[in-house]
Amino acid sequence: MIILAKRNLLLYFRNYSEVILSLLGAMISFLLYIIFLKKSMINSWQIIPNSRQLLDLWIIGGTLSVTAITTTLALLGQLID
Repeated sequence: MIILAKRNLLLYFRNYSEVILSLLGAMISFLLYIIFLKKSMINSWQIIPNSRQLLDLWIIGGTLSVTAITTTLALLGQLID
């Protein structure tokens, strides 16, 4: 199992530009939320108690899912090549 994980990591990190671009996709969505969307979304969700914590957790979950999807697709693209 360790050999398979090591092989997959070596395949993934072989192309540094794809690693950076897959992480950049998650960072862009997170920064857009922090810079532009956070205040307007909190104002819209004022009725719900603890809306700030709820929205922060929701955005972190979305960012992690974007990272997982782009990482998996980048590795799959390398395997196809």
